[in-house]
Amino acid sequence: MDVDRQWLCRRIVEDAGEAVMFADLEGTIRLWNDAAERIFGFSREEAVGSSLDIIVPEEFRDPHWDGYFDAIEAGETRAPDDRLTTAPRCTRTADASR
Repeated sequence: MDVDRQWLCRRIVEDAGEAVMFADLEGTIRLWNDAAERIFGFSREEAVGSSLDIIVPEEFRDPHWDGYFDAIEAGETRAPDDRLTTAPRCTRTADASR
């Protein structure tokens, strides 16, 4: 069976019940799925191209950015009981807004 991997990745991300987002090295949101819209209250059009600051409360922004840039530099981040990679597993086409 011949499967279009890019199409499959896009479907998994878009149809996930959990918020799936991707931010670039500067913290600009490049991917935002339907569940992220429901959970965070920002449409895809509002979120894509915006800073992650739209979902990080102001009092947590300094520690958030410290940790964000540390994770980028290290290539991974630590969460309780899990090791999470900062590299995306699926990539989008040039039109990241849809």
